[in-house]
Amino acid sequence: MNDIQKKLLEKRKIDILGKIEPDTIKYVREAFQALTLDNSPSITLTITSGGGDADVGLDICDLLKFYTGHKIGVVHGYANSMASIILQVCDWRVITPNAHILIHHIRCSGFPLAALRDEKKLQEFIKDKLWLYHGYEILSARTKKSLEEIFAECEKDKSMDAERSLAFGLVDQIIETEAEIKPPWQDESKK
Repeated sequence: MNDIQKKLLEKRKIDILGKIEPDTIKYVREAFQALTLDNSPSITLTITSGGGDADVGLDICDLLKFYTGHKIGVVHGYANSMASIILQVCDWRVITPNAHILIHHIRCSGFPLAALRDEKKLQEFIKDKLWLYHGYEILSARTKKSLEEIFAECEKDKSMDAERSLAFGLVDQIIETEAEIKPPWQDESKK
């Protein structure tokens, strides 16, 4: 971790900035190790990313799921491709008014995108690349949309603004300031 990442971690923040690549998983893993040693406090994951490596992104999803503290995901700017899937694993998902989210078909080397449109090829993809298919399942579970609806939206390969992201179920809240973040567990602690 660099000095800024360490200072952010002291404030319970992890920043996913830029391309999701092997260095990203190293940073996230190190951050979660430190947080776990500190009794797994609630954290904020800020995201400004165009996406990146599907393997790395799904590994980050696994780390997030395994982490026992509450996780708030905040989209500043954009969360595209694999970054949008990472966002879905957070307990509470927020977006700033001018940010956007892009979901599209998960790409992997050696498998043409057009093959996802053919039912037989799709079944081969699922059988051979089941781990990639989990990205679609994550999107489906969090948005409460069917896999068919997720595939149809991915087919568009078009960004959604904050309002459309909220309507589609990719986020729980649109916020202008950090003080506006209202995860449901805050209400529970007041009872």
